[in-house]
Amino acid sequence: MTKNADNVSRIHKRYTLTTLTPSSHYLSLFISFIVTSATVALALYVYFKTADKILFSLPLSIAVLYGTQLLDSRLLRTEFSKVVHLSAFGNLLWFVTVVGGIISANVFSKPELLSIYITEGMFLFASFRIGLFTSVMGAKLKTAWAVCLIQPLVMFFAFVPAESWIPMLSDLKVIGYGLVFLFLATAWTLLSDRAAGVKVPRTHKILQAYVAAWTRNDPSEMETLMEERSQPSKVSTFQILFKTKSNEYRLVVPDVHPGPFHPIGGSNIPYLIYKNLNYSAMVMHSVSDHSLNLPSKSQVEAYLSSLNKSSTVYKGYDCTKPVTVQVNKARAVGMLFGKTAVLILSLSPHGMEDVPLYVKTELEQYGR
Repeated sequence: MTKNADNVSRIHKRYTLTTLTPSSHYLSLFISFIVTSATVALALYVYFKTADKILFSLPLSIAVLYGTQLLDSRLLRTEFSKVVHLSAFGNLLWFVTVVGGIISANVFSKPELLSIYITEGMFLFASFRIGLFTSVMGAKLKTAWAVCLIQPLVMFFAFVPAESWIPMLSDLKVIGYGLVFLFLATAWTLLSDRAAGVKVPRTHKILQAYVAAWTRNDPSEMETLMEERSQPSKVSTFQILFKTKSNEYRLVVPDVHPGPFHPIGGSNIPYLIYKNLNYSAMVMHSVSDHSLNLPSKSQVEAYLSSLNKSSTVYKGYDCTKPVTVQVNKARAVGMLFGKTAVLILSLSPHGMEDVPLYVKTELEQYGR
């Protein structure tokens, strides 16, 4: 790999963790089946020493898992895909708890504590569901409490031997820890929903709008929230129009910044400008940042319609040759069209962040 490619790769790697999400609910469904199978196998082989029951308990647990996922989507009135994603992560948490129990029992030589970890994993799973049902799915807290134990508890009954149900669920220490987990999840839900302060009354509402935009390609709720908290600002768009006898071409430098993220507002603004100008324009990135994002489709339409109200600053027939100055990785290319200077700043091919606004201010002052 070349040095230039390494620079771009480092930028990509910075955001690697944001890509660690299931690409579809089928993948999450597969993950939940695999993780549940592993949890059941460990419980029967290591905890209960009843490996002969796996041919009955494993299919039953998988069937119960899928059935409770369908039930969750009905009770919460949400998409099945969301329920499956959360179920996969919740079952993974239960599996990690079971594995941690095996490790700790061997380290501390206390095999009698093994069964506790299965019950505690069930309560952790239920607590995890409270937090995500209220924050991601928008369920009311009382609804989350009513639904949170259904999947973990029914799965518990599916693979834990019947003779162990009462001893494991009547242990006061286990119940105590379980209630602590559930109340901590409730406290987290209440506090996190108010974490953003006065300007954003409900943090969870923002999260739910983001998930809707991301998973359903529905930007309406997120755009409404962003537009309510946006401030009006005047921006300029500079164009250089090149004319021939039969065609027109434009170099466009808009002060608006692409974003904030797809499919919200002006996330695709360079293409929309290109399309608005009859597909004969090169749209450049100006010296701007995300404070100049267009928050909604209505603001995008208003901006695009304003492009027809442009005024001519200068007309001419010639320009200078490009002048290039290179300092380390930074490059500046300047051209003069009459009395109008165009300066292109670049770190190509090393990858580049937004140029700070003070650079534009100083360049304009120097130009004057």
